[in-house]
Amino acid sequence: MILAADIGNGNIKLFLNSNHTPYRLYQPNLGIKRTLKELIEKLIHNRPDLKDITVKAIGLTGAGRHYANSFLPGTVKTEILCQYKAILELNPEANSILEIGKEDSKIIILRDKIIDYFSLNTICSGGVGNYIENICFRFNLTLEEFDSLALQSEKPVNIGSKCAVFGLSSALNYLQKGEDIKNIVAGVIKAVARNCLSMVKGRQIPSPCIFTGGGALLKSFKKAFEEELGFEVIIPENPIFTGAYGASLYAKEDKTLSLGEILSMCYT
Repeated sequence: MILAADIGNGNIKLFLNSNHTPYRLYQPNLGIKRTLKELIEKLIHNRPDLKDITVKAIGLTGAGRHYANSFLPGTVKTEILCQYKAILELNPEANSILEIGKEDSKIIILRDKIIDYFSLNTICSGGVGNYIENICFRFNLTLEEFDSLALQSEKPVNIGSKCAVFGLSSALNYLQKGEDIKNIVAGVIKAVARNCLSMVKGRQIPSPCIFTGGGALLKSFKKAFEEELGFEVIIPENPIFTGAYGASLYAKEDKTLSLGEILSMCYT
């Protein structure tokens, strides 16, 4: 059995591969130890038979990977490498990868199945999921409602700012002027997509392009990227868990721990 965790600042994703049967859980990060403990407890509650099964490998990635490694022994790899590893396993023909998470976004460009270029946005939230969540909060929308409205728009407004703060101000200004909400939220989606793509600094993003992360769950994001790029982007199954899956592929099988023993490490 292989256990992997993607320790994001926004959410923690847990991936368990037991006899080729995958288990996937995630929830908001309310403290790394606490959240990992709750995820493993939830897994054991749902599948008590897994508690004593031997874990042979542990993989860790995400912003909090090094802290998690201070109490969990495992193979630590960057998010870039884990996305790359997972996508090549899932789609060997991939030439580029886009990821939008809650607090960062990534672009990876491949050449002959090797990473040729990558960019990671961690400075401004103008190209990440938090921007969308803030808009939803201010407009009193669920993510599902936001996505549905954005897809209905035929005239997205122009939100030119690359800053999430000024972008939110611009969106609210449009609302005060009586603009249709669907055009405003569509404009926000297009702005986030443009901000994300601007990270490549003039480089060409080649097809096939794989779109991962929580952002890939919004159909309006897929539409916006396709309009900007001029070709279809591919969303893998379970796009939230590609980082954790990649970590599981890197994990070295040198452990003899039960899931119960790993849970106890999250208490200390």
